[in-house]
Amino acid sequence: MANELGGNVTVISATQVVTTVVAGTKPLAVGINSTSGYVYVMNWISGDVTVLQNDQSVETLPIGGSLFDISVNPLTGLTYVAGGKLTVIGDLVVPKSHTGSLLSSPTDDIVIDFGDDVVTSTVQFEISPTVSFNVTWGASVAMPTSQTATGSSSRATLSHAPFALGVNYAVHVLPGGQTVSGVPVAEQVFSFTVSANKLWLPLVLRN
Repeated sequence: MANELGGNVTVISATQVVTTVVAGTKPLAVGINSTSGYVYVMNWISGDVTVLQNDQSVETLPIGGSLFDISVNPLTGLTYVAGGKLTVIGDLVVPKSHTGSLLSSPTDDIVIDFGDDVVTSTVQFEISPTVSFNVTWGASVAMPTSQTATGSSSRATLSHAPFALGVNYAVHVLPGGQTVSGVPVAEQVFSFTVSANKLWLPLVLRN
């Protein structure tokens, strides 16, 4: 449910309020893609569309101008936004982590799979708290290397400086990424901590 004055969306399951998600300025209408499960919230004044997956905001799509209505075609999955112009929105690519949130080592690689070829120059990452890291691009099982275009890939491996024990680290896929076919990559945040139980401690030998 879009709350125009509050600038947010209330997520309801049956008769229970699950959470409230921040949207843009003056959210007026909601469109639901029943196939992908994405919920598109049209923000009248800010001129953009907030995309929700389950109870999380995954992307904000700038449209421009004042928006008046939004509708999803259930047959094609395309979303139509009416304003000073008609804007057609396709599906988003949502990154997924192939690394569990609990790391067995402070230097475990973090693998992010996009499920489709992305233009690697458009995809940026941040790690917070800040540590140095390098990104190596490769192909996922579903997208063999032989099928990828130059400057594109479907899987990123982040090698990073050691994470500190007991600290929660957030790996942020920043907005602005695109696939080779021009589909936006959703902004995502993944959390990781180092498991204290799997840290190796010095072994003391007794005679």
